[in-house]
Amino acid sequence: MTIGGTASSARNVISGNARHGINLTGTTGATVQGNYIGLNAAGTAALGNQTGVFITSTSTNTIIGGAVVGAGNVIGGNTEGGIAIDGNNNTVQGNYIGLKADGLGTVPNRGTGTYGAYGIHVTGANNLIGGSTATPGTGAGNIIAANGNTSPVLGSGVWVSTAASSGTRIEGNVIGLNTVGTGVSGFQVRGVLLTDGATGVTIGGTAAGVRNVISGNGQSNIEVIGLTTTANLIAGNYIGTTAAGTAAIAGADTNYGVYFNTTTGNT
Repeated sequence: MTIGGTASSARNVISGNARHGINLTGTTGATVQGNYIGLNAAGTAALGNQTGVFITSTSTNTIIGGAVVGAGNVIGGNTEGGIAIDGNNNTVQGNYIGLKADGLGTVPNRGTGTYGAYGIHVTGANNLIGGSTATPGTGAGNIIAANGNTSPVLGSGVWVSTAASSGTRIEGNVIGLNTVGTGVSGFQVRGVLLTDGATGVTIGGTAAGVRNVISGNGQSNIEVIGLTTTANLIAGNYIGTTAAGTAAIAGADTNYGVYFNTTTGNT
């Protein structure tokens, strides 16, 4: 099953629905490509669903976006979050999440839960967010920025929670910046957030091409919370810098690069 496609003529505009824009239940191998989800037909303003894409616990091997030109979706303006993944072995690649279709302006996904809105929320196992790429944010990498709500000011680019999310990998993304690697205005308080017993999650890694650029987020670029949130790996990333790793992000007011809050056993 394919929803959308890599040609602009195949694009769906999936917006304004009371619950999820796309709900995948009991599916295997579904592909969602090239759509505007939660935005208007021009890709410039919010026309939100509750959640852009919801992958339930019974769906596996879904591909949201892809590493080829035209495969990425633009997912923004949703009132709870961009993508929620309860299922296992799914892949999210090449999308703009929280941005306009031009990759520069912002259309935040918003929400009012404990941690605010999210670009991507993962509670399933062995999911891949991004992928190995020579330049973060291109090809397999997602660009995730400005997701959050205004009051209280909360929100995360990628939020991974529960021990059931073991094996999740976050690779090759730009989290907190736009397509040209500069800061954006928005309410993404945390770039990557691990909570509620998230275990066995890898952010970056030691292999070539898996580096994330995580910069310009409001409170912390990476935050790990809770005694049971353990055995996670943060390696090889550029945290708080430009995509080139040569300078700070102008105007960013991030307090912490990596913030461990009441946790232990992480690397």
